[in-house]
Amino acid sequence: PPLSEDSGRALTCGLTPELFEMLSEWYGEDQAAAIGHCSLLPPDCVPVRMNALRRKAFLEWASGDEARALGVRKLDWPDAAYGIEPAGHNVTRLQPYRDGLFSLQSQSAMLVGSLSGVSADDRVLDLCAAPGGKITHIAELKGNDRGLTACDISEERLRSLDDLSRRLGFSAIERRCLDAADHHEAFDSSFDIVLCDVPCTGLGLLQRRPEIRSRVTRETAGRLLPIQRAILRNGSRAVVPGGVLMYSTCTINPAENEDQIRDFLGSCEGKAFEVEHITTGLPSSSRLPGTLLLLPHLAGSDGFFIARLRRKA
Repeated sequence: PPLSEDSGRALTCGLTPELFEMLSEWYGEDQAAAIGHCSLLPPDCVPVRMNALRRKAFLEWASGDEARALGVRKLDWPDAAYGIEPAGHNVTRLQPYRDGLFSLQSQSAMLVGSLSGVSADDRVLDLCAAPGGKITHIAELKGNDRGLTACDISEERLRSLDDLSRRLGFSAIERRCLDAADHHEAFDSSFDIVLCDVPCTGLGLLQRRPEIRSRVTRETAGRLLPIQRAILRNGSRAVVPGGVLMYSTCTINPAENEDQIRDFLGSCEGKAFEVEHITTGLPSSSRLPGTLLLLPHLAGSDGFFIARLRRKA
């Protein structure tokens, strides 16, 4: 049978009819089509994060012949973001990568550390840390790796965090293999900053991970919601009065983003927190004031959601 008009439009922008319908409900048909078309385009460059603790060495390399051949350039945001045009080269085989001068991380993901407001003496807990991009960024911003605890449910995933930490020159990050959806009393009221970068549908990553478009359906989109709620609740218990709770996802599904924060703020644990407004100058599409939602076709980076919550003193 011939395709319906909506199904035809969905397929021309690389989306399943069901996913196109979901995106249309959230953002309108034109935005849904723009998200799909954006996901079919090759990225302009590979984003990397300069290691702030090796800034001088990185900038010396970035001004040299090898970097010029790779089209290395400063990106508009955030501060540590640079772009590389590898032209068929494996970036992870470059000597400056091996020497820990930079890491592979999307601009959107870098914002979690940049917006955390971390200072040198802060105690930081990352409940879903592997492969380690956000906790190592925090260490770079702190200027040290003291007082950092990185958790993940998989020992194999934690080994990737270990490898990244060693390459970047960190040795004191405490790592714990545990399920963040379970309550761990030892963490209660012990950290100045808690990161909850929760498992999600990944709908902000369609450009880099095309398999997601056929994997996410209405039925699968709700499976992670209880886990996200539990991690956010447990993360909140670990925050000291006056401390910060960061919630982030790489999806653009409102049920995993704004709705989770609204539900949390109305809960017993959430009543102790308030949204701390995020100001970046970037085009946020969030329906919850003060939080940040980046759509990939507008931001030029991964779709991403960030909420920064402050525990009342």
